[in-house]
Amino acid sequence: MTTAEPVQFTEKEQKVFEGIIKYPHMNDTALSTKINVNRTTITSIRNKMQSANLYSRIKIPRLCLEKSEILTIICFRLNLLEITDAKTKDINSLFETPQMIYGIASENMIFAVFLTESYTELYNIEQINTLIDAKYIYETTQYNYPLHSCTIPVFFNYTSLFEKNNPLTKNIPFIEKIKRTNEKENPVQRRHAPLKVTPTEKVILYALTKYPTMTDNQVSEFINAHRSRITQVRNKLLKTDAISSINIPDVNKLGCTETMFTYIKFTPEKKTEKIKAIIEAAQKHLKTIIIIYTQKEAAIISLSKNQNESEKEHAQFTGYLRIHKLPAKTITHFSCTTANSKIKQLNFVSLLRNMLCYD
Repeated sequence: MTTAEPVQFTEKEQKVFEGIIKYPHMNDTALSTKINVNRTTITSIRNKMQSANLYSRIKIPRLCLEKSEILTIICFRLNLLEITDAKTKDINSLFETPQMIYGIASENMIFAVFLTESYTELYNIEQINTLIDAKYIYETTQYNYPLHSCTIPVFFNYTSLFEKNNPLTKNIPFIEKIKRTNEKENPVQRRHAPLKVTPTEKVILYALTKYPTMTDNQVSEFINAHRSRITQVRNKLLKTDAISSINIPDVNKLGCTETMFTYIKFTPEKKTEKIKAIIEAAQKHLKTIIIIYTQKEAAIISLSKNQNESEKEHAQFTGYLRIHKLPAKTITHFSCTTANSKIKQLNFVSLLRNMLCYD
């Protein structure tokens, strides 16, 4: 099976598509002012891209990040000689776990991102333990990040795919930014106060997350509530950052078929400005969609057109760190080809349903 050719855009289509991804909260009128393109042109291009399924809209409830304490990235390396029905069944089962919010299963690797409430919940996920013990898995690498002690400056932000030379973070809106003090300094401080919602607001929050493209009228019919109440709750959730919108492009249609994971262990000097310089370098040289870092380590997920470009970008990034003597003690990376792979797109619906106690 061959990979389809990337979609070709006109200059104006490219500009509008970048605006749609970069400013997902804006309607066509607001976007028209922002990018200086006629509103009717934006509407026409948006409709064309929606009909071609070039991007999908999702909503991330802050509740998930507030009730979840551990973000985990796991890589399972598969033995290609072991081709069994059990392997397919186990992978499908893993992809159905509510704690898994993103995943790729290629012929030689499974790459997955999980959100769990605690280490106990993480270690009790039977589907993960089944894979770790399976004969067709010859290596498992796992990285755990307690959200109280790490910073996430980039969380599923695809803006870098549209920017030439991937400039630094100037003008890039961060979808989710978690900054919390060290647990030893202040063990109870959180970025937000606990989110308090009524039973009706829970239902609306869930409906908005599960059906992010629905209008207020459609949500009103779906849950049998008055439209004005839907609008009121939606505005409240948006105003309090309880829910965020993201437009995710189909990266395969944009010609990006390689997902790269980079892990960096910092040298013990722990100079904050040096660590920030490493993170800025990653945003400059890699098409980053996720960055997580602490004073000890960083995890970076980025996209590339193919494996050759992935290796080239990695070499440029590591070369930059070496030339500028930035404190990266060790750097490891691996790539996973998304073309023709089983993919679980970013999804918080199952996780939210469990948290809100839906059956």
